[in-house]
Amino acid sequence: NNIESLNNFPAIIALVRDPISRAKSSYEYNYAQPALEWLVNRTARIESLHPMLKRIPYGKSESYYRENHLFSFDEFVRAEL
Repeated sequence: NNIESLNNFPAIIALVRDPISRAKSSYEYNYAQPALEWLVNRTARIESLHPMLKRIPYGKSESYYRENHLFSFDEFVRAEL
């Protein structure tokens, strides 16, 4: 009887992700990709609102912006600690 009553409860399945993998995914999704999209698609009007942006050249590749103008994942983690 006890076994039959246990089978009536819903099963809970837990998928546990590696914390480092989760942090990297969050970094890419919440910081790197939006920042890259913004850098690639920015306009002169935005630069007039943020004069420091004039120092960042137009028309470069995402890898250029990632290497020269975004925090790396390691820098991002250090800042959070």
